Amino acid sequence: MSELVSRTATCKRCSSERVAWQQGKTGKWYLTEVFTNEHGLDATAHTDFHSKYCGQPELHASEQAQRDQHYQENRDNREKLSAEREQAQREAEAAQLAIFIDMTPEQRIEHIEELKDELEKERRDPVSMDYFTEHCRWVEKCAAMRAEIDLYEDFMEELA
Repeated sequence: MSELVSRTATCKRCSSERVAWQQGKTGKWYLTEVFTNEHGLDATAHTDFHSKYCGQPELHASEQAQRDQHYQENRDNREKLSAEREQAQREAEAAQLAIFIDMTPEQRIEHIEELKDELEKERRDPVSMDYFTEHCRWVEKCAAMRAEIDLYEDFMEELA
């Protein structure tokens, strides 16, 4: 995760306002170039000394364009992965519903009751908040089971 710059400075040589002071590991301060990202002023550029860009706004613009392209590619990849996951989830739900539709009415009722029993067992033995990640997964699992039961019950009402 990138750190955001809280305050910029001005270079006395080229008057650029796209710089910030950064303290190095040895305690010395140096002027670094600051670029923007989708969140604002990006401090990950602190590895780029301003002296490389001083008096060369076209070099800064070129680097900013490369960073913007990189950010856009990352955003596009995240959106693509999200769409693929959503599509896979829809397909899985459609497959579950197809199996449910192929059942006899008695089998459907029995299946719903089995899911309710399984949900009740899960609720009787909750995961402690001491293990927050596992607790969140447990809550998510219970919510998914409840959603599946509701889907099947709604479907049963539509069939009736």
